[in-house]
Amino acid sequence: MKLTLEDKIELIELAGRYGDAMDDRDWEALTQVFTEDAVFDVPTIDAHMVGLEGIKSFMDENEHLHPGAHLMTNIHSLETPNGIELHFRGILPRTNVAEDGSTSVVHGSYYDKVVKTEAGWRVKDRVFLIERRDKKK
Repeated sequence: MKLTLEDKIELIELAGRYGDAMDDRDWEALTQVFTEDAVFDVPTIDAHMVGLEGIKSFMDENEHLHPGAHLMTNIHSLETPNGIELHFRGILPRTNVAEDGSTSVVHGSYYDKVVKTEAGWRVKDRVFLIERRDKKK
């Protein structure tokens, strides 16, 4: 599939919609991000979420794991022999303050396989990695 300019813009907005849904803790808005049968893996915390309802449940039950903000950057799409991929980075400041008064920023990479549905582009398969893929064993 050859991506149009409109497709590329919608894919950029897909990353933004995810960040806004997470920051607002608006789990219902994730219906505008993921397919019904999406899979979302976060190996760092051994999280494997299956299906839109599974993703929403995990997000709700593990709110303590979420950073205070999702700042998405380096967003780009790739046309591969296996379909369209969306890659982007997240800069994720934590709002919890340690005993010494310090805070932290988590950063990582999102690797998505996306599909165009009647409702628009959606994430079918997502992996979020803290470490670089070339360093992952």
